[in-house]
Order: sequence, then structure tokens, then C-alpha cells
Amino acid sequence: MEKMAKVYIPMPENCLKCDILKEWYGTDRETTFVRCHAGKCEMPMLPGYYKDSKLRPTYCPAIEEELQNEARRVCEPEGDLMDFKDINVTKSDIKDDSFVLIEASKLSLEDDFLQYEPLTYNQETLKEYLTTAIKSGLSDFYRPKYDSSVDENGNIVFVAGKEPAVGHSYNWCVEAAKKYVSDRKIRLGTKNEYVAFLGVLIKKLIARGWSVADAWHAVCDDSKMLGHYWNSENAKHAFEDTGSREVCGFFDLANTFKILAWDDEAGGFWLASGNYDNLSYNNPLADLGLYYYQDYDYFGGVSWYVL
Repeated sequence: MEKMAKVYIPMPENCLKCDILKEWYGTDRETTFVRCHAGKCEMPMLPGYYKDSKLRPTYCPAIEEELQNEARRVCEPEGDLMDFKDINVTKSDIKDDSFVLIEASKLSLEDDFLQYEPLTYNQETLKEYLTTAIKSGLSDFYRPKYDSSVDENGNIVFVAGKEPAVGHSYNWCVEAAKKYVSDRKIRLGTKNEYVAFLGVLIKKLIARGWSVADAWHAVCDDSKMLGHYWNSENAKHAFEDTGSREVCGFFDLANTFKILAWDDEAGGFWLASGNYDNLSYNNPLADLGLYYYQDYDYFGGVSWYVL
């Protein structure tokens, strides 16, 4: 049985219990707890947030028991500490075939598709975002094949043939993720992860025979061939069910815009792509806008979950 992916980042503070230098680690960005270097003391921490690829957790004794129970899911580390950028999930981590591994860690500034000279502002912007994301360090992650939908019990599911879970607020998306039943938790994907996914998609399009210029154009400037827009071929002018318009193993790339995670540095959360009543050249897949209203119900958007 393979070890679960773990992240280790030194934290130069003293252990609150034994006064020995401590470190934090976790299996994902939701579960963290502290263990001193001597391995004698463990204490939970509030889930933190990533900024420049570093987590800033905050100790909270009020939820100690709850987080200690959650922390028991974490595998014990073995060997030396590893750098964050070297940690990857593996295919065997996920048994559910509705999720696809995005090998973001394999994106490189030396990739052929990144030697392309942008022809438009949108292309230039995505290339800048990709460059920043790669330099900050990317880890592999999983994303669903389909947009999320809601079952008869009100729970998030990822299946084909259902109405996408549109019309909810950012806060609803966050709370719904906590109720998702799986061996591993889902969460809203970050801007860097979404940008990395677009980079992977461009590479897949090129591997399928698209020219480099056409792949960049389709993702950045006019995504009519990649998703369901008002002006797409056989447009329904209404939401399509999940599992529509497969591209490189992914579905529902447009049809709904995607609600991404809160970005502390930007001071808001990102909405990406466009929905069925947008024009493909106005809201291509690479279109990203910063929003602030966490309780507003977004008619055309669904959560962009990852794990």
C-alpha cells in the first residue's frame, strides 16, 4: 500500500508543550497538525491557507479534540523531510474513476508549448499566469471529469446526466465540500491549479494533433470548440446536463463558469470561463475575474472542486 502524499515545511517556532522546535504536516490543505521534532508531542492546528506555496496555520486549542481525531487519518512520516515542490499524489490514491489526475508538477518553463510567442492579450495573460504558477511550485492534484451536481439527499456528486449544481454562493460551495462523502476531501481549486489545468489541456490538445497556435487560441481567445456557449455548434441555449462535450477526457469545460478558491493575496475569489449564455470569445476558458461577494448566488456558476 502506497503512502499518502504528505507535505512538510519547517516552522521555526517552539512546541507549545515541550518547547522543542516543531514542524507541521498534513495529507492535504485541509488537515494539519503539529508534531515536535522529538516526536513526543502532537497538537492540532486550524486549517490554514496557501500563499506563495506556504501554509500559514494558526493553533486553536478550542477545537483540539475534533482536529486530533481528524489528524489520526494522516500517515506517519518516514525518512527525511521533503520539499513541498517534490510531493505528488499518485494514480493509486484515487479509486473513483470520475476524477482525473492533473500532473501539474510536470509542467515546465522549458515545455515546447510555453516557447510559443503570444499573439493576443489573453494569451499573454495566461502565459504570465502559467509562468508564475510554475515558478511558485505546483503539485499534482485530481479534478472531476464532470461538473458537480446535487443528488436527492442534497449531497455533491460527480456523475454524467444530471443538472449542474448552479445557482449557489461561494459560501455554499465551501460548505458543500465539507459534506462530500469520500476517502479524501474535496475543496475549491486555486487560481494556480486552474491555470495549471489549462496548461495541461493545451498540451493534450497539441498531442491530439492541434497546432500550438490553435490550442492557445481555443483556450484563451475563443473556446467555441471546447465547451457549450451561446454560439457553439448545436447550442441548447440552456444548461446542458453534466457529461457534455468531451475534450481530452474532460467534460463541461464551459456550460457553467467555475467558482475557484478564495485568494488571500488578491482579496477575493476567482470566477473562470463562461456559461451557456455567454459568447465563446467573450468568456473563453482562460477568462478569470476576481469577485468578492461570498453570499451572492451565482446563477451560471458551479464549484470547481479538486482533491
